[in-house]
Amino acid sequence: MDPFFTGIEPAVATRMAGLSRQMFELRERHKELLEQLDCVDEETVLAAIRDGRLPEHPGYEAWLALGLMRERRQAARELLDWHCRHIRDDAEWPAIADSIPASLPTVFLVHPPERHLDGLGLRGADGLELLVRVLTPGDWSFEWRRGERLWRLDTAPVAHPGLAAAGSPHLHLPDGAIVAPDVALDALDRDALIGLVLQAIADGRLPSSGE
Repeated sequence: MDPFFTGIEPAVATRMAGLSRQMFELRERHKELLEQLDCVDEETVLAAIRDGRLPEHPGYEAWLALGLMRERRQAARELLDWHCRHIRDDAEWPAIADSIPASLPTVFLVHPPERHLDGLGLRGADGLELLVRVLTPGDWSFEWRRGERLWRLDTAPVAHPGLAAAGSPHLHLPDGAIVAPDVALDALDRDALIGLVLQAIADGRLPSSGE
């Protein structure tokens, strides 16, 4: 019997090997993160955040990371399966889903975006750094910093005095205050949400300096 890769174009074999490696890395990182949180699955993590057994942050970011890694692993699995079914024909390769928005505000074009296993990293001028984790239009977190000053806009399912119900968008300021964002973030799909928040940070409608 011929070896599996006999006659396979090197570029195709390299791509398949890369997908297999990515699936392994995502699986192992997902498992390690659950072990660090002392939880058996993603649902247990979310329940622990809601009842206070895990801190809101970084617990919520960890939960988002788990979901994003699961999504990416499934996408890689489906793409690898496609390659196995079309390994010796001339079918056009399917596009790989990209977490990077089609357009970025100018401030985030200074450095190339960085795809992480569990999110998207962006860097701008003047030391601005941002980490995006968007699992669904209702489950997300944006963290940005300048030096030691950190802001976080998120939808963690934890109630805060004076704000709307748990799970509604809220903004953590560097001084520890938690306020409602002055930007409408409802009824948006994932890409629209990312684009709106990034533009709001770039425009100063969500603070990136001074607060």
